[in-house]
Amino acid sequence: MPSRTEKRKKKKKKNQKARKGTICDSLDFLGSDLFTPPHSKLLNFWVNKAVTETLLNSPKFHQFAAKTHHHVSNISKKATPMISESTNKASIFAKAFKETVIKESENLSKRK
Repeated sequence: MPSRTEKRKKKKKKNQKARKGTICDSLDFLGSDLFTPPHSKLLNFWVNKAVTETLLNSPKFHQFAAKTHHHVSNISKKATPMISESTNKASIFAKAFKETVIKESENLSKRK
């Protein structure tokens, strides 16, 4: 039974044979940016700029941002004690686990 790698290689070869001689095959080395027209990059830039400036000038957006900041700050304040407690528990567990592993390895070496 062929392995996964062998199956992938066969599939890749089959696809290459199917595309051989096509325009895509001869332009593969140029990368995918070739097929992205330059005007779409410019259009994308200007649309992003317009949206950003519109949001910055919008009072509703600023209200939304302020409320979101307030909620995130409250959640962070409430989570801080839980995070520190979890960190302490994790360090205690790590120390205990390390000690147990060391003891067990010493016991195993004594038995041999």
